[in-house]
Amino acid sequence: MRKLVEYRTQESQCRQRVVLDAANEAHWLLQAEMWQRRVAQEISSYFDECNTNRSSNRAESEQAHD
Repeated sequence: MRKLVEYRTQESQCRQRVVLDAANEAHWLLQAEMWQRRVAQEISSYFDECNTNRSSNRAESEQAHD
């Protein structure tokens, strides 16, 4: 979850720079979008891992009852 905080911070800073550095607005918006995609990937990976662990635990539990 630390990565999420870091990525959101980076995204926010890029969006702030859009306002402060209008000459490079496109660059900062692209950077913000990149950080936003990283957040989405991190969240997706987290849930994939949770689902994998849940499936693994369920399989182990079922084997223990057999």
